[in-house]
Amino acid sequence: ESEAFQFIDSYPSPIKRLRAIHEYLITSVSYAISNTTSRNAHTLIGPLIDKTGVCEGYAKAFKYLCERNEILCLVVTGEAISKIDGVKCCGQAFL
Repeated sequence: ESEAFQFIDSYPSPIKRLRAIHEYLITSVSYAISNTTSRNAHTLIGPLIDKTGVCEGYAKAFKYLCERNEILCLVVTGEAISKIDGVKCCGQAFL
């Protein structure tokens, strides 16, 4: 977790931190092909500590890191999609 904070905190603006959160997760975390890969795959612990997770784990980790950086973030779920994040940063909304 502190590795993520150090990487993200090196960016001064909220929009750059948002991009850094995304970059950190896609370069540091492996997708868990099955639930047996990591018992924490569906939690934020999977991506942040175990470095492996599924969509739900990625979404929860992304939300946690956004909130830590005072960026509004919601986890969005649905039948046609897995879990993804909706973010509002610097007056702009992203999905």
